[in-house]
Amino acid sequence: MSFESLKIPDRAPLLERLVSFLKPAPAPAQRTWEEPRQPGLATRLFRESEQRLNAVGLDSPQATAREIEMREAFTNQTVLILAKPSHNVTNLQIWLETIFGLDVTVVHDPAYFYEWLFRFAGLAGIVVIDGDSFTDLGPAFGTFLSAAGEACDESPVIVLSEKVEVNDFAPSWQDKWDITLKTPVAQTTLWLAVKTAADMALNGKPR
Repeated sequence: MSFESLKIPDRAPLLERLVSFLKPAPAPAQRTWEEPRQPGLATRLFRESEQRLNAVGLDSPQATAREIEMREAFTNQTVLILAKPSHNVTNLQIWLETIFGLDVTVVHDPAYFYEWLFRFAGLAGIVVIDGDSFTDLGPAFGTFLSAAGEACDESPVIVLSEKVEVNDFAPSWQDKWDITLKTPVAQTTLWLAVKTAADMALNGKPR
């Protein structure tokens, strides 16, 4: 056997593998403020909560008030209330003025209801009539409602009474008025009534 036939194994690749194995792994790169970070669970929940609150805000008394103002839903932004003095009537006036930004005229004496109805009906965006202010809810009240229906052909008419069972925001064709509210009227109920009245003023009464 000659020396030429003896081959010494190449140790270079073995040393390279050994060095690469013993070489420490590179440290992870430091995250800079410019790199986007994945939001944590708390952040995502907070954002989702904000989105839900914003969605609710789109349908609120304040949102309705903004829409009424922007679209000029009511003629002269005015409301005529024909009702005897009461705590609830005072609340209605305050809410209509402060929440919805409407100008409210209140007539307390039933002796002047007809005069103010025919004088103001063409100027009012909403006419509110308290049925309990009439001593006779039969012929006298029915006659006045007929007159109100003729005078307020385009303006929504809201009737208040503690004698009705439930609120009614969907008038039928035989009704002489448009919206019925059971007294005392809550703020949320008034909002729904104003919202319905604004829709009627913009798109016409459903009859």
